[in-house]
Amino acid sequence: MQSGGTPVTVKYTEHYPPDTTALVFWLRNRQRGRWRDKVEPEADASNDFLAELDAASARARNFSCDRG
Repeated sequence: MQSGGTPVTVKYTEHYPPDTTALVFWLRNRQRGRWRDKVEPEADASNDFLAELDAASARARNFSCDRG
């Protein structure tokens, strides 16, 4: 109210906080490759690791055979 007692109409925009759950679902549905819950390891890295383990076990067997 103004000082004279007449009501005043004022335009305003009410702001709401963002809905983070909706944002997560939006990203998951539109960019599935980048926004996934489950991260799968790369197949190449595990194959390299297994090859390194095989080589290490072979070295260990050779070392123990050489020691007698």
